[in-house]
Parts: sequence; C-alpha cells; structure tokens
Amino acid sequence: MTEHDAIRISQLHQIFPEVQLTERQKDIAVMYVIGCTVEEIASEKGITTDGVMYHLNLVKRAVGSATLAGVRTIAFLRMMAIVLTRES
Repeated sequence: MTEHDAIRISQLHQIFPEVQLTERQKDIAVMYVIGCTVEEIASEKGITTDGVMYHLNLVKRAVGSATLAGVRTIAFLRMMAIVLTRES
C-alpha cells in the first residue's frame, strides 16, 4: 500500500461515523469496501485473517448489516450521500 492509499483510506473514515468503531476497524472496513481481500488486509495490517474477520464482524454489527455485502452497500450509499451533499 502506498502513502497515497493510506491517506485515501484515512479520508474515507467519514463513511463510518459510528463512535464505537476504532481507527483500525475503520481502516479494515474501508479496505474491504474498496475491494481488498481478507488476505490482503491481513497481510497489510499484520494480523491473521481471523483477526480481519473479527473486526469486519464488529463493523457489520455497528452499521446494522447482516452481511459483509451489506456493509459494502451501506458504505456505497453513504459515499454517494457525501458526494451529493457536496455538490448541492
């Protein structure tokens, strides 16, 4: 991951405003949402794939989604809302 990628991931934290989420959980969620695999996230973060899934399950619960696909959908809709708000 490049420094530019890390900055973009940090900027995307705003799509997960849930207070109970840690910075690590937001990082992992954003990486997952933009298309990184669980294995890629684990390698980048220096944790196991089970650790990644643990964090993703906490994110899932925090955003009220039953599935990880639902997390991606929620994130997409939130990003669209941000874009539309900025254009108004």
